[in-house]
Amino acid sequence: MAAITGKDATIKIADKGSAVANLLGANNWQITVDVAMIEDTDFETQGWVTNLPGNRSWTGTIDFSWQVPDAATNQAILEAAALNGTLCTGEFTTDGTNGYKGDFYVNSFPVTVPQGDRVTCSVSITGNGKLEPLNP
Repeated sequence: MAAITGKDATIKIADKGSAVANLLGANNWQITVDVAMIEDTDFETQGWVTNLPGNRSWTGTIDFSWQVPDAATNQAILEAAALNGTLCTGEFTTDGTNGYKGDFYVNSFPVTVPQGDRVTCSVSITGNGKLEPLNP
């Protein structure tokens, strides 16, 4: 299979329970899945640590060019989630079709306003429950 580029990637978000729609201005996303490891070392391992996989969690970032947050850009969903602690749902694709989906909370919403450059936002999110593949 050939390598892909991010030029066809998408981010769709919504308040939990609503239909997802494109987040306009988005230009980067990252998702990290973590597995808590539980040490399972005993006398038979001859001094080597052994582990068992434990609970899984996921976090991520969403970067976008700031626009006035409103319903047309869907940026207002992330702003409201940061200000009010509401649960969101999202679909993150690598090529417009394949990727991941899951529910998340916004835990950081920094808006960067440099003089002479575009205003940006880099939102940090924390997954709430299972992260699932899209089109596995």
